[in-house]
Amino acid sequence: MTEGRKFSLAYAWYVVVVMLLANIISLTDRMVISLLVVPIQGDLHLSDTDMGWVLGIAFGLFYSLMGLPLGRMVDRLHRARLIAGGMFVWSLMTIASGMSDSFWELFFARMGVGIGEAVLAPAAWSLVSDMFPPTTRAKALSVIQLGGIIGASMGYFLGGFVFSLAQSPEVFAGTFFEGLAPWRTVFVLAAMPGLILMFLVFTIREPRASAKVTPIPLSEVVAYLKGSGRPLLPMFLGLAGLMVTVFSVNAWTPALITRKFGLASDEIGFYFGLAAFFGGVPGTLAGGWITDRAMRAGWHGVYWTIPLIGAVGVIPVLLMIDRIEQLNFLIALVGFFYFVSLLPNGVIIAYTQRASPPRMRGTIGALNILCGNLIGYSGPAAVAFVSDGLLGGKEHIGEALGLVGATFALTAALLFALNRGRISGLSRYSESGPEFQSI
Repeated sequence: MTEGRKFSLAYAWYVVVVMLLANIISLTDRMVISLLVVPIQGDLHLSDTDMGWVLGIAFGLFYSLMGLPLGRMVDRLHRARLIAGGMFVWSLMTIASGMSDSFWELFFARMGVGIGEAVLAPAAWSLVSDMFPPTTRAKALSVIQLGGIIGASMGYFLGGFVFSLAQSPEVFAGTFFEGLAPWRTVFVLAAMPGLILMFLVFTIREPRASAKVTPIPLSEVVAYLKGSGRPLLPMFLGLAGLMVTVFSVNAWTPALITRKFGLASDEIGFYFGLAAFFGGVPGTLAGGWITDRAMRAGWHGVYWTIPLIGAVGVIPVLLMIDRIEQLNFLIALVGFFYFVSLLPNGVIIAYTQRASPPRMRGTIGALNILCGNLIGYSGPAAVAFVSDGLLGGKEHIGEALGLVGATFALTAALLFALNRGRISGLSRYSESGPEFQSI
């Protein structure tokens, strides 16, 4: 914890719960579009390559690029108020997604969602890290990261449920939604919780003694990353490779299931939501729990071991995914994929926060996001390019998913393994002063 205002443990966990809810809403708004690929393509006449740009580059590029300037703001301004402003932006742009009538309108709407959401992760990680000591921080950060998988699951569950309801004209008769295509209704309703929760987020107190502080020069951040923080960049790049597999599975597995098994959007939402929830939640919690126990036992190798297990574990799943001909087995396999791929989630974030000087946490956290998402969100577009451009068309989407995903997962595994000596020996910045201490 950093010097500044002191809060009770109960208030610290209250902030974690609010950040969890914000993350759930963020991922719901982000992921619901994956469930709606087929109806959007039908109405707007978009190809898989078009949707690859919308699903990946439109959101991911600007989410990543805006992270650094927003991360700098996180290190010097009131973090909760920054998050509330971001929620307002991404919620409005989610509504705009549902009102889009062309590729470019949808592209720019998803770009706006990415810009609004870019502030959440670095601000939430930094805020919560200032409220918890290192021995319990991984657990708190993992709870926040649960919002990712719960939000994705809700995007599938609720998105599918609303889509099914909206197909019955009488359900929304006499309301604003009457006459809207079902996929448009899903987007508009998905935006509403964010516009409500932002008022609660705005009331969270800032742990710093002053809500506005003088920022550390960017040159000092660069010097730190070249010196004691050298292991961080390979760690971020390894996580980015793993995120390529996660984002690609999120984006294209629902469409693969539709094409292979003929399921409707509401049915896919149910099955895929089950897989994401019952695989991803235990995986995310297990990673944080193992890390906190390892820290209390003094074993720092956990910071590279868990990520390596995650990267190696997804490779056989990705290579099998196109070869499964039974729906139940495929859903179980996707659930296992989420468990293994999300094990490192809280681990890497906790390591980054522990290894970063407190007043650099927003900037370094944003650099993590920049690497993870700039590379990670290229995954859906890469899969579409391989399918359409190299393998011959949309019927090869599963094969392309396995090829692209396994390649990036193997690269991630190599980065984690080769970086293990540096990770175990990294110094951490003091929680209460300017000197470095050995972890």
